[in-house]
Amino acid sequence: MGFLYCTWFQGLLAQALAGSGQLSEAVTAVEDVLAFVEQRQERWALPALLRIKGESTLAVARQAGAIDCLRKSLDCAARQGALFWELRSATSLAHLLRERDQAAKARDQLQSVF
Repeated sequence: MGFLYCTWFQGLLAQALAGSGQLSEAVTAVEDVLAFVEQRQERWALPALLRIKGESTLAVARQAGAIDCLRKSLDCAARQGALFWELRSATSLAHLLRERDQAAKARDQLQSVF
């Protein structure tokens, strides 16, 4: 049971690092926990972790990588039937698309999940 909480808190740590401006550390932290998740096959947190990685990657200004992570998060959440995580990922992706002057794509992305 301790590993479940460790996985989740590592994701939150990555999110906190990104929020405090420690962007490269955030990306490293989330990549480390993603490797752990893959090794242990603890895929329950994968959509959330991919979303965190996407948002952290975006903060480092690698938008192509951010879009890829957010799309992976959406796909993973849909396969798991995790509608909450799918909607959170779609919302993050919509924000990114809107910032890139792609409001119609952002709206379509949200509508497809909603």
